[in-house]
Amino acid sequence: MNTANPLALASVSDIKTLVSTGGVSPTDALVRVDAVLARKSLTDGKKARWTRLREWLLKAQVQEECVSV
Repeated sequence: MNTANPLALASVSDIKTLVSTGGVSPTDALVRVDAVLARKSLTDGKKARWTRLREWLLKAQVQEECVSV
C-alpha cells in the first residue's frame, strides 16, 4: 500500500479522522474530495456523503485559517 499519500485510498470516515487528528490539512483533503466528486459513476447516496464531507472540510479550513491569524 502507498503510505506516501494517506488520502489516496481514504474513505469519508478516514478523511475526517485524518483531518481531526491533524494528519492532513483540510485543504489537502478538499483536493481528494473534489476528485471523488468529479467522478460520473458516483451514486447519489455516495455523492451526498462526499458532499457533506466537503462542507465539513470547508468549515474546518475556515476555522484553521481563523486560528492561524
